[in-house]
Amino acid sequence: MADNSRAINRVFTRKVISDLVQDGKSDVFDYVVKRYVENPSEKTHGQLISEIYARLNQQQRNEYFYMNTLFFILQIYIKCLFHFAQTN
Repeated sequence: MADNSRAINRVFTRKVISDLVQDGKSDVFDYVVKRYVENPSEKTHGQLISEIYARLNQQQRNEYFYMNTLFFILQIYIKCLFHFAQTN
């Protein structure tokens, strides 16, 4: 895998998020979790994502990061609504 910040950034791409929502797994997500999160088996996906995002926040505090934060929150919200609409 590429350098640390690139691996962490990839967790928040459309592809990885889609894989997590649709399949419940992603190789990129698994790699980053194993590398950066302590005791991942004791945590939910939401907790894992929060910890990874906090690490990204420490590494990249700029306008691009904040714009992606807003986009990421919106994207998760829409995907969750779509997923729950399909299951109900």
